Amino acid sequence: MLLTASLIAAIVLNALVAGLFFSFSVAVLPGLRDVDDRSFVATFRRINAAIQNPVFLAVFFGAPILAVLAAGMALIQGTELNTTMVVVGALLSAATFMFTSSRSVPLNTMLDRLPANTDADARSARQRFEPLWSRWNVIRTLTAAASVAVLSIALAF
Repeated sequence: MLLTASLIAAIVLNALVAGLFFSFSVAVLPGLRDVDDRSFVATFRRINAAIQNPVFLAVFFGAPILAVLAAGMALIQGTELNTTMVVVGALLSAATFMFTSSRSVPLNTMLDRLPANTDADARSARQRFEPLWSRWNVIRTLTAAASVAVLSIALAF
């Protein structure tokens, strides 16, 4: 029962994370594509500040924690296929956390620290930030979505 509950909770939290990252790829970044560089930098800085809130942080940290917890329980009591799937799902969730922590967050910090008071500074900041951040966002979206898929398959068995 505890394995099932932790697995369901891990799926829900990882789905929320995947959905957020997916939304950036298909709505936020395309929506900002045509804004001027100063507006882009200012908007992203506001998003970076706003996302650091207790609800997001609980979901973001909870997703891999619950996935790893479910994997640990599956190792103790699960079937072979179930255990493998839960462990893979937990590894994918952990990868999402690692990519965000080691790639996306440092890029956010860099953007916050770069000068953007002139058009040239804002253009430079955006050029240094946007392509790399977008690439890593796609990668973490894929790992988060894959985690949800694999954990969901595990739940079915």
